Amino acid sequence: MFLRIPLVLAFSAAMVQWSMIEEQALFTLDTLSEDLARIEAPDGRLYEVPAEWVPPRAVEGDRITLRIDPNDSEVTLRFKIDREATEEQRNRVRAKLDALRERGG
Repeated sequence: MFLRIPLVLAFSAAMVQWSMIEEQALFTLDTLSEDLARIEAPDGRLYEVPAEWVPPRAVEGDRITLRIDPNDSEVTLRFKIDREATEEQRNRVRAKLDALRERGG
């Protein structure tokens, strides 16, 4: 999904500062409602963005690549589900849960 927004409308000042350094990062879709999506940045910060910004088939727990392309007066945001990273994360969580169950049982 491609979004073009004026630089001053980037979803937070911290995100704009981050975007000037990083061109791409892997976020986790934390929660998704009809109107808002909460995504977790690599540093653990949570950002709320319009739900329409995330890919249509995204579900909570998906890993989403956010690519930021700053231009003169605009920033292009590109969100894409990273299926491989999502599966790797889910496998890690499953393994941890299995280990906890083995200890308790």
